[in-house]
Amino acid sequence: MKSLYFIRHGESQANVDDVWGGQIETPLTQVGIAQAQHAGRKAKLEGLKFDIIISSPLSRATDTAKFVAQEIGYPKESIVYNKLLLERSFGILDGTPNAKSFFDSHEYKDLDNVEEAETVEELQNRAEKSLHVIMKRPEDSILVVGHGAFGRALRRVVNKQPYTDEFTKDWSSSYIPNAEIFQLI
Repeated sequence: MKSLYFIRHGESQANVDDVWGGQIETPLTQVGIAQAQHAGRKAKLEGLKFDIIISSPLSRATDTAKFVAQEIGYPKESIVYNKLLLERSFGILDGTPNAKSFFDSHEYKDLDNVEEAETVEELQNRAEKSLHVIMKRPEDSILVVGHGAFGRALRRVVNKQPYTDEFTKDWSSSYIPNAEIFQLI
């Protein structure tokens, strides 16, 4: 039986600077690096072994994957990168400041109406496609390294929840913290 684990990247500079990260490149901070290393050490202590690590190609995820791999003794050159695991695009907001203040006058669902943004429904469809691709792989224990919004969508797909749950669930209960490995399947 397959086991599927997920980890969101470590703290990024966009997280610290309150910038819409989306699909832009933003490096891990020193805290993010330490978080990723700690996640790898914790996985090793818990006896977690991954047959494959699959990562978003954005550097904050790839660097997290490499730090985890280093800590658990997984060969970094064997990490697989897949664009299906990219973070949600926030359209014209990607890379712009004041991400948190958006919610002073908008609800989360309003992001679906941002010019060029990927809707939550589109994101969940992409997460569903990625799950099919991942589950067809021959490996049994898989670690996916990705992003917050994508991780929530993937979790909803695994749990057979509709994309609309992104708008109705208490945000604090669905939040995915940086650099914590958890099991989806």
